[in-house]
Amino acid sequence: SNTLYYIYARSVCDDNESGYTDWYGAQFKTSLGFPYAEDFSMMSSFPDGWQEMQGELAVAYLNAADLESAESNTSGWSVYSQSGGGISGRHAMCDPYYLERPLWLISPVIDLIGVEDEAIDLRFDLSITASDMQSNVDDQTKLLHRFYVLISEDGGLTWTKLNTTEWGNAVSDISITQLSATPHRYRVDMAPFIGHNVRIAFVGKGLAFGTRAYFHLGN
Repeated sequence: SNTLYYIYARSVCDDNESGYTDWYGAQFKTSLGFPYAEDFSMMSSFPDGWQEMQGELAVAYLNAADLESAESNTSGWSVYSQSGGGISGRHAMCDPYYLERPLWLISPVIDLIGVEDEAIDLRFDLSITASDMQSNVDDQTKLLHRFYVLISEDGGLTWTKLNTTEWGNAVSDISITQLSATPHRYRVDMAPFIGHNVRIAFVGKGLAFGTRAYFHLGN
């Protein structure tokens, strides 16, 4: 899986001619297969196929193509080179400070079309810290931030609210005050997506200028 292939072909000339035509080539890359694991521990930047985007979830629900690249942002997603948020070594970190729009980290396409085991899930560790990457932040600061996990069942062409999990206030799926500087292991049931090419988006957002917290994602 996740292999780049190159194909080249040429034709034999007619009997009245000699030799061959020029070579013509094409390339394609296969999807990631199941099981798939990425902890970013060996990377200084995100691996090929991962995308950093920005944009409101409501915009993405209407048209995923309206998300914008966030790779040039000075704040946003990055591979943090040290331990932080209770996660040892390199891992993904989101700093949404100063930015008004949610920051997306989107996985490559993962092929679940041939998966037969119905007991499959997405597992990840998530924590939130102050700027020293070790200390807890107070609940008031946490509530001024949001975290989301979205699953696209068509390779990222569309995103839906139905397939979104939100860490937020009391009416969210999970209270963001549950997060701390000690990572919590979460699982998302992937059985409904068997038979599809999926992409997974991890999204961090700050709601107010002047408050700062860092999301740490690993394992």
